[in-house]
Amino acid sequence: MLAIVTDLINPDRVRGRSLVVPRWWLDAARSAAEASGLGLVELAAKLSAKVGRSEPWTHGTISRFLAGKGVTDQLAEAMILFFDLPRPVYYPRDLPEALLFRAAEAKRDKRLADADAVAERMEREKRQTEAVPSTHAVTRGRVLDRGVSSPRRG
Repeated sequence: MLAIVTDLINPDRVRGRSLVVPRWWLDAARSAAEASGLGLVELAAKLSAKVGRSEPWTHGTISRFLAGKGVTDQLAEAMILFFDLPRPVYYPRDLPEALLFRAAEAKRDKRLADADAVAERMEREKRQTEAVPSTHAVTRGRVLDRGVSSPRRG
């Protein structure tokens, strides 16, 4: 099982290590916090209890975290456990797992490159299509499809 650096997280440490999380994850954490209906003080107490923290986080800490300004590994871990969120960051436990990560990234990168190539080809083909003639052709001052004479006579 892949794991965040939980073995490096000390719940008694006052401040956690800064963590960079993807925007989608922070949006999910924010949505989960809002959906819980808990105030920031109550949420801080529940998150602290979930990870066994002796001193609860403050409402300011939670607010900064949800704003993306003070994202720490400890608070992210608490959010993951409390709201059952997916992990935003994975670290391989050993070299074989790191090699699996690299292989998965290469496979993903190839799929993305293939998709980009298909999209580019489709866009090129779309631009190269011939113009379709209009059914509303105008010839010698007369509108042919309606049988209306042009005000101009020649």
